[in-house]
Amino acid sequence: MSQSETGRKVIEDYYAAIRDNDREAWLSLFDESAITYCPVGEPANHGEEAIGKFFDTLIGHFTKVEIYPNFYLARGLHGSAHWNVMCETADGKRVEMEGLDSFLLDEDGKIVNMHGYWDPEELLAALS
Repeated sequence: MSQSETGRKVIEDYYAAIRDNDREAWLSLFDESAITYCPVGEPANHGEEAIGKFFDTLIGHFTKVEIYPNFYLARGLHGSAHWNVMCETADGKRVEMEGLDSFLLDEDGKIVNMHGYWDPEELLAALS
């Protein structure tokens, strides 16, 4: 499998794991020393523990998360995706958003750096 094919598979698996609320599958896509900036402008998450905590905090608010990349591209060890998401809380509140993610993979196909571009204020406003 070429690096670009690996990158496309990682991007597909990244969003599938979120939809499936599969924390372990999602974390398995990251190198143990990965750094994420999600969303950009907030403090970075360094390493598996912090990245896992981010997953728990964000996804934990919702009973349903439907996130799909509308368009994604991987070239070598770099990839990016434009996505739309619909999330639903236990009390029936719905949030719809869109954003962009960029990924850098290592030679083993693990995410080492990820930047998420979306508006946390939009999410918080919809939840209040």
